[in-house]
Amino acid sequence: MRDQVQEAISWTRKEQFEEAIGIMERAYGPEHPGLLQPLQTYAAVLIAMWELPAARRVQERSIAMIESRFGAMDHRVAWMMNDYGNLLVRMGELENAIGRFERALTIVDAMEEPNRLLRVATMVN
Repeated sequence: MRDQVQEAISWTRKEQFEEAIGIMERAYGPEHPGLLQPLQTYAAVLIAMWELPAARRVQERSIAMIESRFGAMDHRVAWMMNDYGNLLVRMGELENAIGRFERALTIVDAMEEPNRLLRVATMVN
């Protein structure tokens, strides 16, 4: 199944994401918040292609950007921690993944009006 997914996502698409992100970085700078969505989508493409170390670098970059811009306790950090935890599970880093899921729950629990969907999504992991 993994081979079929990799074939379905062509290298051209990966290269298009890399090119688009490069253009945005040159135009707006490497830390511009407009890069967050393209980076997250690019990470999903890398995961589907089973390029997990590359996806990890992209997700870590996205997390750093979100924390820098919105703070370490922002709900967007919790969503990214959940995604990052799932990636770490795929990479076999279960203890590290659990730490990310716990961090996501800590953020949700600290929210004035907790996002129930985020809490459930994190708890399911």
